[in-house]
Amino acid sequence: MLHPANVTRRFIELYEEIDLPPVRLHDLRHGAATLAHASGADLKDIQEMLGHSLITITADTYRSLLPEADLAIA
Repeated sequence: MLHPANVTRRFIELYEEIDLPPVRLHDLRHGAATLAHASGADLKDIQEMLGHSLITITADTYRSLLPEADLAIA
């Protein structure tokens, strides 16, 4: 198994090698959920992707991030 500290350390090395600004691994999770929402993914699918126990957690966190996506979906 991979130790989380080693994964984080390697991730930092990689973004520093290619001269990207610092980003947390957790930020990538938010980015993936936001992009899924923007592309029209159902909140239930996003909930399952993220492993949230309640859909209200997913809805409260991601529903208002991209209001223009909500308008396009509607």
